[in-house]
Amino acid sequence: MNCSMDDARINYKLMRKCLTNKPKRFFHYTSQASFYAMFKDYTEEIVKCEYGKKKKYVTLFASQVQFLNDRQEYIEGVKIVSNANIPTTDLFESIFVTCFCGKEDLLSQWKYYGKDCGISIEFDFSKDVRLCWFALMKKENVEETPFVYWTSIRPYSVIYKNHETEFDRIRNEVRNNKFKDLSDKEAANIFVPYCKNSKFSEENESRLVFYPIKSELPNGDCLLTQLEYRESKGKIIPQFKCKIAYENNNERIIPVKSVMIGPGYNQHLVFNSVINMLEPDREKVRFFSDEEIENAVKYGQESKRNNIGIKDGRVTYITSNHIKISMSTVPMRD
Repeated sequence: MNCSMDDARINYKLMRKCLTNKPKRFFHYTSQASFYAMFKDYTEEIVKCEYGKKKKYVTLFASQVQFLNDRQEYIEGVKIVSNANIPTTDLFESIFVTCFCGKEDLLSQWKYYGKDCGISIEFDFSKDVRLCWFALMKKENVEETPFVYWTSIRPYSVIYKNHETEFDRIRNEVRNNKFKDLSDKEAANIFVPYCKNSKFSEENESRLVFYPIKSELPNGDCLLTQLEYRESKGKIIPQFKCKIAYENNNERIIPVKSVMIGPGYNQHLVFNSVINMLEPDREKVRFFSDEEIENAVKYGQESKRNNIGIKDGRVTYITSNHIKISMSTVPMRD
């Protein structure tokens, strides 16, 4: 079930009032395949044009809340809502989530992404980060995909404890800001995506929550969210793409501060690959040999060729648009 733009704006406004814990760092752990999909449009824009001349963005993939890795957290959230005598039959089907960890080099996250070198992306939500996830369906059923530059967003921390008390607090806050006949539904839709078991608290997780949109335009066209599906660990997961960027001097910039290559096989090769993907200067292919990387670690020295060195104890490369690319120091085990 899709909601209108006005409904989504109300939900985001209520989130700002109800979810007060705002973390400062946001790391999205993912696989190499997902990393490539997230940055594919960005790298193609770099190839098409001179750096700084085009509008760029990075793509997030939001998964339906019922299909998150720990399904038990969703069940627990729904149980609390049901115990509050709120019908849940038609709730939560329109909620999609992207998850972030509060720690940049966390062993438990690297374990989840295996020995093929997972990747951690640090996002910057301190600026006015905006989103777009719409397709435009014209009256004659011709489909287009414009970049509709829409609302400002930010992640909020998940709720690890005192779930019943926190839901009551959120419901009371919503009742003070919305018509009572709708307030319980809105409170449930805000609470359930942020409910998580306290045993996962080391992750210091935060989440972006999205609502699929369908809005009729005055000319008869329709803006809508296009759902897709992906396979992951034996599940087919409903998802949609969300493009995000921030504005800087009338240019759209990706809100990415750093990328870390996890422990695993071919870590050095993945490090080189990511450098070449994200480096706007495409005049040459950069490749740092194992010897150069090992010398940087051994002697703490910078390479004579370009921007590789040691920062915060890790081998690090800084791209010409100031994205830090580094390698995890967590040891890999067979």
